[in-house]
Amino acid sequence: MGVSPNDVDVLMGTFTKSFGAVGGYIAGSQELITYMRQASAGSAYSASLSPPCCQQIISAIKIIIGEDGTDLGIVYAVFGS
Repeated sequence: MGVSPNDVDVLMGTFTKSFGAVGGYIAGSQELITYMRQASAGSAYSASLSPPCCQQIISAIKIIIGEDGTDLGIVYAVFGS
């Protein structure tokens, strides 16, 4: 949409569809993140992502940005699945 991320106060998304994993993220100012960690029931009462899920996300990001040594991320971005 042409909006700079610097003009957005809160960025959030999921890892389920894009990365084939579970969980999500919230990004923002340090003040916002500190508040979310302290006020969110999910932060206090939920388990963190498992190591295999974290590795799946890291691997997917490396493929997408081309750090895995292949051109799979580029091919997928251009041609889709």
